[in-house]
Amino acid sequence: MDHGTHLTESKKRFSKMSRNLLIFSAVLLLSTLLLAALVIRETHNLENSVNITETIVNANVRTLMQTQRELLRLMILLEQGENDSDTLTLQKAFITQRVHESSLSYQMATLGAEELLERADRAEDVWLAEVSPLIDDIIAEENDDDHTLREEAVERLKSLELEFNELVSQGEINRRQEAGRANTVAKATLQSTRRLLGGLILTLCGLIGFVYYTIRSYQHFDKQREADAHRLLEMNQEMHKLSLVASQTNNLVIIADGEGRVE
Repeated sequence: MDHGTHLTESKKRFSKMSRNLLIFSAVLLLSTLLLAALVIRETHNLENSVNITETIVNANVRTLMQTQRELLRLMILLEQGENDSDTLTLQKAFITQRVHESSLSYQMATLGAEELLERADRAEDVWLAEVSPLIDDIIAEENDDDHTLREEAVERLKSLELEFNELVSQGEINRRQEAGRANTVAKATLQSTRRLLGGLILTLCGLIGFVYYTIRSYQHFDKQREADAHRLLEMNQEMHKLSLVASQTNNLVIIADGEGRVE
């Protein structure tokens, strides 16, 4: 094989090596982008799971249950014929406070639905507009002729207590559903994390392979470059020799190799 053929083969090998490195780099870049997209998605899922969990943790069922307890306590006082105005006034104030707390916006974490929060707000309106004035009338009655008022107040209180009981029950159902959804998200995130870990391992192996192939290719290229430089030097020396021969003779110069082939 002559020097020109050697150079041509060297160019082909270099071109092939460059193409392989380019393909390897593109695959590695694509894998990295895919892993980055998976990481972003899993981060978003984790944020959603954390938000759901925080909502469940921030739930304050105690306020709603205290409201029920205060309503029941006032019902018992009225049914027992309690006439002490201070006792009834204090109990009414307790209920007013608890009913108001039960309708505040932070109870959204407890109830889990805007509709339930609106029902709690309407229950407060019923207490303030309908039931509380009845209690005031009972307290203001001096002749203890308030049997009808007490019966009506007890019925209204029963209705309110039932409403808050339903709010507590429905809120518990909503929180369980949210907990189930958070658990589903956590399981999916766990599976995706395992796949992500596998992808990271494959990418790391690919990166190691890429570095190894690059080093080997560079070593091969460096050796090939030295060989080509040596061949070019030989060709230059040969051309110099031919130039000297041609400059010192006027005859036709025929050059042959060691086997007698004319070059």
